[in-house]
Amino acid sequence: MPTPSLKISTSNELANWLITEQISLAFTTYQTNRLFCLGTKPDGQIALQERLFDKPMGLFAQGDKLYMSTRYQIWQLDNLLRPGEERYGCDRLYIPKLSHTTGDLNVHEVVLNNAGDVLFVNTDFSCLARLNPDYSFEPIWKPPF
Repeated sequence: MPTPSLKISTSNELANWLITEQISLAFTTYQTNRLFCLGTKPDGQIALQERLFDKPMGLFAQGDKLYMSTRYQIWQLDNLLRPGEERYGCDRLYIPKLSHTTGDLNVHEVVLNNAGDVLFVNTDFSCLARLNPDYSFEPIWKPPF
């Protein structure tokens, strides 16, 4: 089955704002199963890269890594470019490096704690959890209800 086409439009000033702030954006949408990386090209035009994943939701960036939750997994994507290196006018190239299979937990948010552990909101089990190499997840906090 072919992937449906996606039309994207931006405000007229988005590219200028990205350049002024010297930033790029990454975001997910599980409705279309995409991870987007949005920035600018050397000529000042919008640059948009997309990658398909199964129900991507939570996204966290730290250093040269992105952590993303999907339907059954939490992914670690690593930037393979060195400082000052570019590929096709981009200064980041995120490649899937690791994944941890969690099962269908509806993980909407993901973050690293100060110890470097991947923490996530496990909405199906109503808890804050961390990855565990022996289990789908390890609950670390549950609300009192």
